[in-house]
Amino acid sequence: MLSDGDFAWLRDIAAADRRHLVLASSLPWLLPPAVHHLQSWNERACNGRHAGLAEKVRQAGDLEHWASFRASFDRLAALIGDRAADTDAPATISVLSGDVHHSYFAEADYPRALNSRITQLTCSPLHNQAPKPLRRPLRAAWSHTAARLLRTMSQRAGVPPLPLHWRRTDGPFFGNAIAQLDYDGTRAQVTLWEATADDALARTCVRRLI
Repeated sequence: MLSDGDFAWLRDIAAADRRHLVLASSLPWLLPPAVHHLQSWNERACNGRHAGLAEKVRQAGDLEHWASFRASFDRLAALIGDRAADTDAPATISVLSGDVHHSYFAEADYPRALNSRITQLTCSPLHNQAPKPLRRPLRAAWSHTAARLLRTMSQRAGVPPLPLHWRRTDGPFFGNAIAQLDYDGTRAQVTLWEATADDALARTCVRRLI
């Protein structure tokens, strides 16, 4: 996802002293967990005996997010986790993304003490809406049962355990929307505005980050 040079640049940017750290990635870093495990499993399968079939699945399903490039995912996870554990860590570290035909907010948790609140803020503003038959699976992809099933499948294929966990705090939302991120000193708040039938904007969700 990022070259060694790009990661070095990102590490320098993240190390700067700031109240809040915002990272923009067109594709979400943190997907619904079941989707994440599916993409990591597919990456491993693309290097296995059925690589040709796995590659066709990858292309057909657009499996091209951070989860499909596990080395890059882990490196970004380590960078964010290390920065959040610093004594001078920002109050919040937020990854802003879109391009997945819906919107959601999620919060990350590491198996060590952190001094930052880490969030994935995903808003696909103007988009081809996810077809209704796809909406139920996208909601289900956040369930513990689906995540456990796909995690087991990926681990049996040789995918290593995740270095962090995350949970959905809001969403998924499937309409056209705009997300607004506001800061006031160390305080942070994100608001999702969804388009209505008469082309107005209605406040759908407000989440205080800290």
